[in-house]
Amino acid sequence: MKRIAVSIAALATLLTAAQARAQLTPRNEGFMLGAHTVVATGVTISGPGMRGQVKTERGEGVGLQIGYGFSPRMMVYGNADLAKQATSFAIDGEMGLVHVELGGRLTFPRPGQRLFPYVTAMVGKRGLAASSTGGGINAQIQITGLEVGAGGGFLYALSPVLSLDAALLGARGKLSRVVLSGDVRSDDVVQVDNSNTIRLKVGVNWHP
Repeated sequence: MKRIAVSIAALATLLTAAQARAQLTPRNEGFMLGAHTVVATGVTISGPGMRGQVKTERGEGVGLQIGYGFSPRMMVYGNADLAKQATSFAIDGEMGLVHVELGGRLTFPRPGQRLFPYVTAMVGKRGLAASSTGGGINAQIQITGLEVGAGGGFLYALSPVLSLDAALLGARGKLSRVVLSGDVRSDDVVQVDNSNTIRLKVGVNWHP
């Protein structure tokens, strides 16, 4: 009888744990803090206002995100990330590709499931930056512009307050403002074509 009682108790514990796991779902409401790694495709800047082009290669980096969920489906957020990219441009080393954005996220909850898909849209600013000491001249260059973007991804619950966040994002806009500082100084807006970037980000979201 004692063995039967122990077996029943053990089975009940397993069923309770399984049920708890099944009910674990990504949290979307309230404040959210996130950190992620990012892989970004290279950027090509060209157009009638430029001599030649500025081109970078795919690179990796990191980013941070802060958001607030108004409901189980709707969240607004701010995002910033930086990826280092090799370039054929005449500078020392690499260029940094920066995105600073405000966006909204629409999540599609699935009761009892740990994985929720979502779509997102954002507006913001992109920029490429680098420094050079070639020829004995110390100079810094920043190429910036506005962007719009969209994408999709999913959340996967790791705990009641922690979720895995993975997304594929695309952004489009003109990197048209060129600022030089250091030994050489200028601030111009040049006529360029639209350029695109695609980013894959993977990270975690924490709801304190």
